[in-house]
Amino acid sequence: MCSGEGILNLDYQLSYAPITILAFFPIHKFGPDGKQCSKIQPELGYEPLMAFKYAINQINKNKSSFKESKLGYMIFDTCTNASYSANILTAFDNDVKFFSKAPELPVMTSLHVLIGGIHNEVSESLYKTSKTGYRLVQITPGSSSDKFKQKEEFEYFLRSVPSESNEVEAFASTVKSLGWTYVSIVVTDNHTDKSKVLEKVLYEKQICLATKEIIHENQKENQIEYD
Repeated sequence: MCSGEGILNLDYQLSYAPITILAFFPIHKFGPDGKQCSKIQPELGYEPLMAFKYAINQINKNKSSFKESKLGYMIFDTCTNASYSANILTAFDNDVKFFSKAPELPVMTSLHVLIGGIHNEVSESLYKTSKTGYRLVQITPGSSSDKFKQKEEFEYFLRSVPSESNEVEAFASTVKSLGWTYVSIVVTDNHTDKSKVLEKVLYEKQICLATKEIIHENQKENQIEYD
């Protein structure tokens, strides 16, 4: 990018404070036919966004949290797309003029933390982009891939959810403790890798898999039948 004027026409939410947190949420799904964003995702995007804003407001109301300062935020929509998210962060990192509607962030704003993403590929893309610029500490509320355990590569990466291997092990151990010998798996198509790990762990614990059903994201509820 040689000139940033008008390249990105982004919607963002800004609440300035001396300590400002960058946050990325998949408020919309990735758009079809080359479009950046499509339908709103209530559970994956909008609800975590509102929870984040509520948490910031509660922290700021508590005078014992920060005696001389408050937390602010700048929130972007990733549209559930890794490359799109990286472009947003790159533009912000290099030159705020990359935004056609430029954020008015005072020079003394202190950036330390990046919240996001939810999906593994988006979180990885954001981390690698941040690593070449701000080197922010990244905290994800949803990315569970085991690759993030590699601290040599993801030194400043934290998460508030268990890793896939720990999650699968906990589930399989619970099934074993209940004395079940046959189970069925129902999984969405964006979690098929995790289901493969689960199948392996169940086999190791001598628990048989009766059937596996994959729900595709574009399926409507009335199109799915279960026995």
